[in-house]
Amino acid sequence: MEKYIGQNCSCRRERPMDSRCGYDSHMKKGDQWHRHEGVDSMQAAMQYVPWQHWDQVYCPEEGLNYGTIFPELNKPFYGKGACRR
Repeated sequence: MEKYIGQNCSCRRERPMDSRCGYDSHMKKGDQWHRHEGVDSMQAAMQYVPWQHWDQVYCPEEGLNYGTIFPELNKPFYGKGACRR
């Protein structure tokens, strides 16, 4: 059974031969990042967060219902299970 992915559901997709998720655990000494080094040795990333404008806001009751007071952030989640049938 361990050659299958998705053991919690009824789908049975075979695991690819190379299932390292794009991560090479056998990096050479000269490489920039090694498997056993922590995030302290990694470069910091640049983040960008757009400025939130207060053009329209929901009233407090609607904001509590939607989980946000900003209509542009009201993105309901209609997720489905991960198992395709």
